[in-house]
Amino acid sequence: MPTDRTYSLLLTLDDNHSDRTRHLVATVVSVDEQGHLYSASEYCSPEEAALADFRITAFLDSSEEHAWGFSHGYQPYLVDLDRAETIVRTLRKIAKGLDKATTEQGHVTDFADYLFRVAKILRIRSFYLRNSDRRREITGQMFSQVDATSVQHWVREQEQQYAKQPAHAG
Repeated sequence: MPTDRTYSLLLTLDDNHSDRTRHLVATVVSVDEQGHLYSASEYCSPEEAALADFRITAFLDSSEEHAWGFSHGYQPYLVDLDRAETIVRTLRKIAKGLDKATTEQGHVTDFADYLFRVAKILRIRSFYLRNSDRRREITGQMFSQVDATSVQHWVREQEQQYAKQPAHAG
C-alpha cells in the first residue's frame, strides 16, 4: 500500500444485477505518486477509515430514462466501535453538506451532479474510469484519470445504453 496518498473516485458499472438493472458505482481509491490505484480496505489507518469502503451509487434500468436512486454509504467487511464512530461522523458531514448544497443550488436530478457534490464534501477532486480494451493495449494502463466533463459523458453513455430510450414522436 502507498504511504503518501491522494484520494480519487473510480467509476465502474456493476452489471451483476438482473438483466434489466445496472448499478453505477463510484468507489474511493487512493493514488500513489506513480499513479497506481489502491482500493481502500478495512486494513487502514484511523485517519483513512473515513474513506475506506465508501461508495456512491445509482441504478440504471430499462424502465427509466435516467439513473435513479442516488445513494452513498459504506460497504465494510469489518466494523469495530472506533470505525463505526468514524463512519457516523463522515455520514453526518456528508448529510450536512448535501443539505447546504440543496438549499443553495437546488435538488440534484443527475447522478454526475450528485457524485460531484459528495466528492466536494469529501475533498476528492479527481476521477478515474476503466480504459477500453483498445486504450489498455495502447497505454498499458487499466484506468485513466478523467475530468468532470468525461464523468458526465460516461454517465450519459451508461444511461443511453441501459436505460429506457425516450419515445420517438411519430
